[in-house]
Amino acid sequence: MKRRLLFLFALFMVATSVGWGQTDLYVSSSGSDDAVGGSDTPLATIAKAIEKATDGATIHLAEGTFPVSSTIPKALTIVGEGKDKSVLKGYLVISAGTQKNVSFQNVQLTNEAKVYSSPTKPVPLILMKDQSAVLSLRGCALINNAKGWYVGYGEGVYKKMGISIQSDSTALGGEIHLINSSIMMAADNQSGISCNGAVSQLTIDHSSITVNEYPRSGIFGIDVHCDGMNVDISKSTIELGKFYYPIYILGPNQTINIKDESLIKGWCAIYANAVCDNSVVNVSSSKLVGYSEMTGPSNGFSTLPIQATMNVRYVITDSEIQTSVKDQTISPMTPISFAENTYIEDSHANNCYVELRGNTIVSLMRQDNNSAFISDDSNYLNRVLADQSVKFRTVDASGNEICEAIVIRSAQGDTVRMALDTTAFKSCLTSAFENDNIILPIGTYTLPQTLTLDRSQGLIGAGKDKTIIEGAILVNGSANNTATDVKIKGLSIDYTPTKVTSGKCTPIIEVTGNADLLIDNCIMNNNTQGYGDRKNSNPAEALQNAILLGATAKGTVRVENTTINLAANAQSGVVIDGELTDVSLVNTKIEGQVNGSNQFGVYIHHKKTPVTVDSTTILLNNHYCIYANNAGDQKLTIKNKSNIVGYGALYLYETSDMNVHVSGGSTLTGKTKNKGVSDSFAAIAISTNNSTVGASNNEIVIEDSYIGNKFDEQETMAMTPIKINGSFTPTPCDNKIILKGKTIVSTTDNIKNPTIVGYGMNPDEYNNVIMVEGTDVQFQDQNGKPCVIINKPDGSFRNAAVSVVTSIDFGELSEDTYYHEGIAYAGDIIMIPDTTIAETLDALNAAEYTFFKAPTVPSDQGTTPAIWEPYVIPDSVIFDCKDGCLVAKESAAKTYAIANPYKRVYWLNQGEESFSIKDYAVAIEIKNDTTWATPYSERKVNVLDGATLTLSTPMVLDTVTMEEGAQLRSALTDVNQKVTAKVLRFAPKLSGNNWKALGVPFTSLEVKDSKGASVSAPSAQEADNGIWFADLKNNKTPIFEVKTDNFGAAGLWAANGDTYTISSEGAFEFKTLEEPAAPTETGTFLMCSNPNTFTITLKQSAYILTTDGTSFEQEANPEIKPFQSFVLTDAKTLSTLRSLRIGDGVVTGNQTIEPVDGYYVTTDRGAIVIHTPEPMDVVIIGMNGKVAYRGEVTDGQRIMVPSGIYAVNGQLVRVK
Repeated sequence: MKRRLLFLFALFMVATSVGWGQTDLYVSSSGSDDAVGGSDTPLATIAKAIEKATDGATIHLAEGTFPVSSTIPKALTIVGEGKDKSVLKGYLVISAGTQKNVSFQNVQLTNEAKVYSSPTKPVPLILMKDQSAVLSLRGCALINNAKGWYVGYGEGVYKKMGISIQSDSTALGGEIHLINSSIMMAADNQSGISCNGAVSQLTIDHSSITVNEYPRSGIFGIDVHCDGMNVDISKSTIELGKFYYPIYILGPNQTINIKDESLIKGWCAIYANAVCDNSVVNVSSSKLVGYSEMTGPSNGFSTLPIQATMNVRYVITDSEIQTSVKDQTISPMTPISFAENTYIEDSHANNCYVELRGNTIVSLMRQDNNSAFISDDSNYLNRVLADQSVKFRTVDASGNEICEAIVIRSAQGDTVRMALDTTAFKSCLTSAFENDNIILPIGTYTLPQTLTLDRSQGLIGAGKDKTIIEGAILVNGSANNTATDVKIKGLSIDYTPTKVTSGKCTPIIEVTGNADLLIDNCIMNNNTQGYGDRKNSNPAEALQNAILLGATAKGTVRVENTTINLAANAQSGVVIDGELTDVSLVNTKIEGQVNGSNQFGVYIHHKKTPVTVDSTTILLNNHYCIYANNAGDQKLTIKNKSNIVGYGALYLYETSDMNVHVSGGSTLTGKTKNKGVSDSFAAIAISTNNSTVGASNNEIVIEDSYIGNKFDEQETMAMTPIKINGSFTPTPCDNKIILKGKTIVSTTDNIKNPTIVGYGMNPDEYNNVIMVEGTDVQFQDQNGKPCVIINKPDGSFRNAAVSVVTSIDFGELSEDTYYHEGIAYAGDIIMIPDTTIAETLDALNAAEYTFFKAPTVPSDQGTTPAIWEPYVIPDSVIFDCKDGCLVAKESAAKTYAIANPYKRVYWLNQGEESFSIKDYAVAIEIKNDTTWATPYSERKVNVLDGATLTLSTPMVLDTVTMEEGAQLRSALTDVNQKVTAKVLRFAPKLSGNNWKALGVPFTSLEVKDSKGASVSAPSAQEADNGIWFADLKNNKTPIFEVKTDNFGAAGLWAANGDTYTISSEGAFEFKTLEEPAAPTETGTFLMCSNPNTFTITLKQSAYILTTDGTSFEQEANPEIKPFQSFVLTDAKTLSTLRSLRIGDGVVTGNQTIEPVDGYYVTTDRGAIVIHTPEPMDVVIIGMNGKVAYRGEVTDGQRIMVPSGIYAVNGQLVRVK
């Protein structure tokens, strides 16, 4: 029995495997529903196949058309032969249950062409119901021919429209995947995919949702009504007709991702409406197109309308947003809109964002009635955020770019407030908020009237050579203490108003009120001529100004990276007519025309406003680059290699109390081509104008910079680098110009411009001062040659000139009169350290038209002056030359020589036909120990008692006089170098009471008395007054005698009643010589002198005259002073002779001077001989300690002793 039951069960299983519950079923139009459903026995209908299929089975459709109206309650796959071969016609309901997969592959789903009317409900091709089934279509085509009867909103969509795929409210958590498939809507009032239930995922990949023909109306691509759905669209197209929406978002918390070159096109691309709060749309590398053919109200329609919702966020990256319309009659359509839908009450979007990133392009087709890229009629915190790389552009009907758009961005740059077609330039300001930046693309914008900027905003162009504004701008700042912040960047402002001859010339940019203005990276072309000149009292009106800071202007103005071109006369780059906190020009250029006149770079016409010129160039031919007219009490800074070149680089006109600082390698150059008379040609000028307004207390500091001139023609008028003009009243006074650091001041050697400073008055009288700090400041001509410096008597700087003559006088012929302009004043010092006295004298004598006679001018070159006077050099003017000083006026030369003993001084005598000189140099007195490392060649020197002069450099001195007790030594080590004197003179201190042992280091000598008369021989011995000289009578005995025939180089000197000097006859070289050698012959004496002019220490013993001058005493290694004499003898005599007595000590008389007190010991043939003037006790002790003799002896007594060495009264002698 058990075996039979098992057999019957097996039969049952076989039966079911070929009938009900099969996993693979086949359907063919030639099949039968009574068949098994195998590949050879196909079924005839889909309904039967669904009925017979197991859960998860596959139904294979043969080629053909198969009616359907079934429910699929299970997981199932339907596979056809191809979407154009296997056709399911009718509808299917998916009710498969949770996570049941229902898949269609390679089939076409379609329906009958039918027009539905209310209240009949069109049936979807596929309807998803119940639970969370997963619907997949791969390689399929859905063609919907059912025309709905009305366009639906909200719940009305699926009740009124023909729908290809629909999930109703019961389809919870399901998924829909459209892969490599298409949905064709072949009738009006349809939706491709309508998700009304809680479908969690919709995928459209490599697929399309389109209409079969244009126009179609009432069409949705996909409409999303459910909550929290995720939609992924990649490499797909949703392209509809003129009406309605490719993607319609009607539910909250949606996430829609569109990517990979997808195209979304329709009346709008994506419509976020009603209750789609908190939804996010991500678009990348795709295109969103809005297209309209409507002529009626658009209700804010655009490519991306966001209405009646909140917290919706679009993130669009590297994609394009485009609008297009059929023609110019179509209602306006913008790429992005937050505008209210007039058909829905209170349909404002709130706190919604559109973020544009990367290389996204937003395109607006140009319409006569629409210029806006963004539409927002509310103030509900909606924002468009855009990277700087995002491009807004206007296109034509073919999509070709016409121009980039005007973009209004927030101050932070991340928010785009508005984008407008360039045709709407006039209205862009009204679209901008406070602190917004209006960004103008490439193009030319013509202003019908002055553009007023009265809020904190920026006007930003695409570049100063790309964005051009033709017209004027008024920056109208606030009336309170909070400045209006205005920025003008990247523009070219080209202004050519009608010329006026009275009233106000309209400036290119005018500032009124309290404003902080930045002009950056702009070009300003000032094309119309004004009518005023430099003396006009109202430059704000009379000049055609590029930038006018009006009388009410406050705040700050900064002009940076900008070029201002002055293309006509009577123009200014910047006029300051108000009191501002700061005005700065940074890296800016102001340039005038070649033949311009009355042009100004920076015109300061108000006090107190600080002005900075930083890394800026101002190039004008006429007039003034920086012109302060009736200004002052302010600081002007010119720095960082600023280059200021003009008729006057810096001109302070009727301006006082201004502080100017020029630094950082800046250049101020005076440039002129003018041949007429002017009192204000200069790189730096200070002047008045015969009014009550002065020019005083100005301080100009030039540090590490360049001041100079440039001439277009050599015939131009005189132009000094610095001019303090004293030709008008009140005369400028108390002005100070300080030159410091590595500043270079350069003039030209043109005869019209020979000096550095032009005063036009006595600067000392009016206390106008040019100061030089440090030693690095240079004054030079145009070839870099150093100028002649003119210092004041106190040594401070006064002026500089290109030559010796022009440092004295600047003379020029005007009509028939020759005018002199004195350059150096009385007592001034003209510094010419590289010019000799002879060269200076030659230069002065060569300047005959200045000093000696009127110039003769050829008739074809001018007129010989009828009026001429010689110029007389002011008293006490000093020419400080390379080898001495020339001083005008004899008494001044004497005084100067006494006050400057180190200088060689000559009186410069100006005669009627030439200059001559007379030496007034005084000797340099050396009172203390002194070392000279600088040569004082040709100078007289007096070295006083107690002083030592050391010379460490070669030189040739004139007369060197050394007092007794003075020293002079050469410290030269190079044998090829010398220190010499033309004459060496010794001034001893002699008296008539004592002899002095003196000597000179030369053999040919000259003795002069106090009157300078030569004394060829000593005085007669019996004279009361005179000079006496004595030396050794001969070299065999130490006997001195008075000479009456001549003086020797070494001896005894005395004098009474006068002073004397002993001089070398000829040049003397100061060098170090060895001491003289002592005689070698016994009993020989030698009178010597110190061979040097400094103290030496002898390496031997010598006899030195005592202080009282009565005897020579023997000393070992004595110090010998300069000009001191001493006696040397042989060693044997030295051992026995202790001293030499000089007579009775009386200087005068006729007796022979003998050594009467001369005890000494000699030896002679075995005897000791005692020499003594009177009896004395003698003790002679041998080397064995025994006394050989003790007793009294007399002069010449011989004491015989054996040969040996003996001590005679302690003196060792040797007896042979």
